[in-house]
Amino acid sequence: MNSLTPILSLVGTMRDIVNLDIVPVIPENEGVQDLSEALQTLEKRSQGIIQFVNAYRDFTTLPKPVFVQLRAKELFGRVLQLFQTNLQNHHIELVTSILPENLSFEADADQMEQVLINLVKNAIEALQESKNPQLNVKAYSDMNGRVYMEVADNGAGIAPEAIEKIFIPFYTTKKTGSGIGLSLSRQIVQQHGGTLTVTSEEKKGTTFVVVL
Repeated sequence: MNSLTPILSLVGTMRDIVNLDIVPVIPENEGVQDLSEALQTLEKRSQGIIQFVNAYRDFTTLPKPVFVQLRAKELFGRVLQLFQTNLQNHHIELVTSILPENLSFEADADQMEQVLINLVKNAIEALQESKNPQLNVKAYSDMNGRVYMEVADNGAGIAPEAIEKIFIPFYTTKKTGSGIGLSLSRQIVQQHGGTLTVTSEEKKGTTFVVVL
């Protein structure tokens, strides 16, 4: 990381020099265009390596949870507020349900927020091409005192061959992304003594369930 960061900065400076100082003078030169493309490729690859290293570091250095009493309503409110603009821009109907309304449980606030952020973000991405996109987020408890949190969408769903792999670190079906979000989320939930599972059907949607 100490080496890559200054290299990436230097590549950005070189690219600016090419685009601002050289291209305006000799815009049709094939060599200049090749140089510009090479620098762009080097910059993107360096950014990709940095992203990978950061993701690996996050996955391997996850701190132990600090348990506090959380209210589900406040937790959902903080997370969903982050996506309010995104939901509106993509005309996604948001349905929330918390039973009982004052439902609370013990968890690490920051880590549990990160889990829900990952799940909601994935759901929104899965709804990009849905005609009537809907996101359902709900929390409830059972007779044994276990708390359930569900994030469900009616999007494209996950292919059967992919659903077995989505919790594997660095596995991803997306063109962009590190493939760390779901594996990190499961690790967080497991450190809380809980489980994170998924059910999905292609063209009908996906549901992630956290049980604590």
